[in-house]
Amino acid sequence: MQGLGTRFADLQNMTPHFIKVVERISTPSWRIAEGAYQSHNLILIYDGLMILEAGGQEYTATSGDMVYFRANEQRKARTVNHSLLRCFSVDFLYACLIWDEPGWQLAQPPLPFDTIEPVTDSILFSRLLGLFSDLNKEWHSTKYNRINHCRALFTDIITSLLLTKGGLQVNYDKIQKVERIITYLIDHYRQPIVLADLAQINQISIPYTSKIFKEVTGMTPFEYLSDIRISKAKELLTDGHSVSDTALQVGFTDPAYFSRRFKQKERVSPLHYQLMVRRAHIE
Repeated sequence: MQGLGTRFADLQNMTPHFIKVVERISTPSWRIAEGAYQSHNLILIYDGLMILEAGGQEYTATSGDMVYFRANEQRKARTVNHSLLRCFSVDFLYACLIWDEPGWQLAQPPLPFDTIEPVTDSILFSRLLGLFSDLNKEWHSTKYNRINHCRALFTDIITSLLLTKGGLQVNYDKIQKVERIITYLIDHYRQPIVLADLAQINQISIPYTSKIFKEVTGMTPFEYLSDIRISKAKELLTDGHSVSDTALQVGFTDPAYFSRRFKQKERVSPLHYQLMVRRAHIE
C-alpha cells in the first residue's frame, strides 16, 4: 500500500459529520448547480448516467462508478433523459483524531480518491450498495443513536474503498462466504457441528471451506466456534449456572473437555472464573 499506509491509518480514525444522505432517483431536470460547495460529496451510481464537471474537467459516470467531489472544489452535474440517474449520495465533512506525542491532534488527511472511481469487483459493489442503502435508512430513521450507526456504516464504506485503492487483494467473495459461516456458527453453536455442515452453506468443498475461513479470520472454523462457546459460557457462569450445566448449554458434551478449553482461552478454570466474578460483585 505504497504512499497510502500512513494516511490509511489516520483515516481509520475518521469522525464524519453528515450534511445530507439521500437515495436519488432523478427526474430529467435534476442537476447540481455549478459552484464550490463546502462539503465533500460521495456518490455511488447503481443505474443511469451522470455528466459532471470537477476541477475544470468533464466526466461521464455510469452504473458501478463512485463519484467523489472534494470540499470547496468547483463542481456541477446533470443526468440525461434517456438514462436517468439512480444513486446514493452522501454530503459530509470529516476530521481525524490522531495521537501524536504528547497528545491528541485534530487532522484532516485528504481522501485519496479520484473524481471517478470505477468499482469493478461485483462483490465489492454489492457490499457497497448494501452499506449505502443501510446508511440511507439509518439517516432517515428516528433512532436516538442513529448518528453512531451512520458513522459506523460510513467508516466501513471508506475502509472498503481504501483497501481497494491501496492495491490490497481483498477478496470480497471469500469474505461473504466466511460471513455466512460465522452467522451459522453463532446461530447453531449449541448444536454438534461438522465441517460438512459449513461447506454446505456455500455449496463448496470441505478443504476450500477450511482454507478460506483461515485466510479471512486467521482461525479454523472450530477455533472460532470454540471462542463463541467460551464467550457464551462466561455469560452463563456469571449468571450462576454450574460448570457442567454451562458446558452442555454451549455445546460441549464433555464438561472436562470444556474446562480444559476454557482454561486455555481464559487462563483460569470455569469454576475459578465464576468465583472471581462473584467476589467482584460482592466488592
